[in-house]
Amino acid sequence: MLETMNKQILILLLIIIFGSFLRFYRLDNIPVQLNHDEISQLYDLKSIVGTGKDIYGNSYPLAFPSTGDYKPGHYIYISMIPYLLFGDQEVTIRIAAAFFGILTILGTFLFVKILTKNWHVALLASFLIAITPSEIFYSRKSFESIIGVCLNLFGLFYLIKGLTLRGLNAFIYIGILIMTLAMYVYTSYVITVPLTLLLIFFIYWKKANLNRNSFFRIVTLWLICIFPLIFITFTNNDLRFRASSVFLTQDPNLGKLIGLTHNPLKAYFDLVFVKYLNQFNPVFLFVNGLSLTNQTMLDSGPLMIVQFPLIIMSFIFLFLYKEFLFQGKFLFFLILIAMIPSSITFDDFSPHRSVFAFTLFSIISAFGLYWLIHVIITSELNKLFQSVLLGIIMLILTLNLTYFIRIYAFSYPYEKSQYIEYPFKEVSQYIWSQYGNFDNIIFDPKFGTIQPFVGVGAQYYIAYYGNLEPIFVQSEYLDLKDRQMSIGKIKIRQIYWPNDKNLKNILIIGSKWTIPINELDKAKIIHEFALYDGQPALYAIKL
Repeated sequence: MLETMNKQILILLLIIIFGSFLRFYRLDNIPVQLNHDEISQLYDLKSIVGTGKDIYGNSYPLAFPSTGDYKPGHYIYISMIPYLLFGDQEVTIRIAAAFFGILTILGTFLFVKILTKNWHVALLASFLIAITPSEIFYSRKSFESIIGVCLNLFGLFYLIKGLTLRGLNAFIYIGILIMTLAMYVYTSYVITVPLTLLLIFFIYWKKANLNRNSFFRIVTLWLICIFPLIFITFTNNDLRFRASSVFLTQDPNLGKLIGLTHNPLKAYFDLVFVKYLNQFNPVFLFVNGLSLTNQTMLDSGPLMIVQFPLIIMSFIFLFLYKEFLFQGKFLFFLILIAMIPSSITFDDFSPHRSVFAFTLFSIISAFGLYWLIHVIITSELNKLFQSVLLGIIMLILTLNLTYFIRIYAFSYPYEKSQYIEYPFKEVSQYIWSQYGNFDNIIFDPKFGTIQPFVGVGAQYYIAYYGNLEPIFVQSEYLDLKDRQMSIGKIKIRQIYWPNDKNLKNILIIGSKWTIPINELDKAKIIHEFALYDGQPALYAIKL
């Protein structure tokens, strides 16, 4: 027994080490640059730690105005720990996500082990979580969703542990507290956690042997835990704006459906139903759901392609072997719940709101992998052929992981650099190098290759790479609505060339969408800023 436990711990430790490598290796420059979300979070983090306010002067806000999208502040406050430990570095804002991404591997093992009582399946599930594209992708950027996944898994572990012990105990309370905490961290879990708690208590109620008094205590605890969240949601206009701005009502297709059916309620449910089913589209899940490239079918899904047959095999296995049928049903219903948030937003697909569903799919696929390995090992084939087949399975998994790394590390920044506002770091550094040479510097963040694209994080890039103290930025003019901002001599605004071309001793930075580059005297173009693929993006014009 002790030998088996030591073997489990050793294998799990190796999986965690490998998963840690995939999440922390070159975290500072893969992806190549902080995108507008990350740079805004990092500078607001710096501002909160230094002054207790964001760059707009709001004291410890629950929702940060940021670039106009009012981001929930939980990730920023969580990131205060790595900020205080490791200092003001670009990588600091990614550390929390990577850390919780690693904890998710452990949480998966504990959850699957207590659910199935089978450490083989638990270890395989942990291994798949360690190498699955969505788990790596969302662990290497400042996403709150991965923290919520981690909390859900640990919460489920403690709840199941407590409910299988029979009677009310501390594990049940711990599980509820951890899962409720996930509701505070990420908005999607406000929907999924209550439904998950209903499901788990419905399934385990008889096994737990809980009476009405116990049920009343559990409900009372949960209501006490969520009361601050309810109060904050109804009293904080910024949080309500954030929720309403991404809700299904913003989908233009809803208006069209209402016009066709003349029945708003029917139109709403029809659209939700279609969106919900689309979340299970195999092409989205296994081929292009992460949208890392411009090549639709040469992309990466949240799950590896090899997991598609494994998931099919899992459902066959769970149906054939009754000992796992209960666990399979439970995971299936959890997936159905986890996909709800993405289906009620204005986006066709919102993979960052479905990360927990992807985690559950990976756990499901572990059953298929377990069955496949079991069939090979228990077959009458000779040991050499068994080893070859097992080697082929490992090779296929390795090729899938290698393909994702290739897409993520190389194709993603090359093809999507304008969406991560790639030139803005260089632009900001150049602006500060020229700050003393001009009376004013005008920066219009509208750029793009095929069509104009407005970079929304310009003020954050300029403030951070100029090493500006947040208290100085807080005193400057920042207008989110019209995107007209002033930081010292630097003006972030739209260029109106007929007027601006007559300015003197001015540095203007703009793109072909705002400046007639081809008609301009080339001597006035003193610097060119390129995208990651080398295409020209912005020009520095000396007037």
